[in-house]
Amino acid sequence: MKQLRTLKRVPPGGWRYVDPDTGFKFKKRYNSFADLVKHVESYRNHNKLPKIPKLEMVIQSWLAEQPNMARYVHDVSVKDRSLLQYLSGAKAAVKMLWEGERAFELQVIAEKRAQMCLRCRHNKPNKSDSDLRRYTDEYVQDIVGQRKTPFDDKLFTCEICSCALRPKVHIVQKIVEESLTRSEKRALRMGLWDIEGKLFDCWQVKPVKESE
Repeated sequence: MKQLRTLKRVPPGGWRYVDPDTGFKFKKRYNSFADLVKHVESYRNHNKLPKIPKLEMVIQSWLAEQPNMARYVHDVSVKDRSLLQYLSGAKAAVKMLWEGERAFELQVIAEKRAQMCLRCRHNKPNKSDSDLRRYTDEYVQDIVGQRKTPFDDKLFTCEICSCALRPKVHIVQKIVEESLTRSEKRALRMGLWDIEGKLFDCWQVKPVKESE
């Protein structure tokens, strides 16, 4: 996911946006990003259109994809597994072993999580050839055991947290959240884009419910 480096610097073409429902172009000379957001909110309210969840992030993401924006944005995704991520993963594995069966969610929860991952643009095949990464992924899978979902063949690696998703969807929420680094939590809480270009909340920071 791309984000503007700063909201204090006006990007090429100025603060602007195109309404996803009406095609209306917000292109007046706004004094700030906040003024643009307020205009979008006012316009949609006046036209009785539903509120856009996390509008600030939606507009930022839209701006980031416009021409000549490379110098003005940065990617908040975690590309490579860091030492901190390895340490967090090791702590999570110890907790899983300690908790035993209590370390795992109900099958229905795991499947709902997996379905969300299928929609997510950050669910990508792992291209790393690191022996350590491969070993740690296999170790976690061994702890999870024979637990599976019908979607395993389409679950790969989360580009944000670097974890293998096939075993992770089965791990209890508390252990999952405690294993996330600050930067991962920040990235995930901003919302993720699905393959249809819609913003949604990741189950790692907003738990799914059995009844949903």
